Amino acid sequence: MVESRTDLFDSADGAGKDLDAYAREYAGQSGAEEIDAPALGDGARAFRFGSASDHFVLVAWREANATASVLAEGIALKAADAERLARKQAKRLSASAR
Repeated sequence: MVESRTDLFDSADGAGKDLDAYAREYAGQSGAEEIDAPALGDGARAFRFGSASDHFVLVAWREANATASVLAEGIALKAADAERLARKQAKRLSASAR
């Protein structure tokens, strides 16, 4: 399962606050671990969580006045899988901003 979303804000400050909210939400989840985030946009955060049989990886980033995220779920999911999907989404977001 993959969920991808993008949120547009009036300013980069609003998008920065939204990225901070991702960090607060996922850092507060039981068993969540912040992992190295890929270099995306104007800053990114990444988290891994789940159980032995159901793994999740979230990558969230800010691009100017927008935030985007990719949440991937899978039994054999690796952080690199979610990062690859996030990079594809980041290219789409960057292209649409032009």
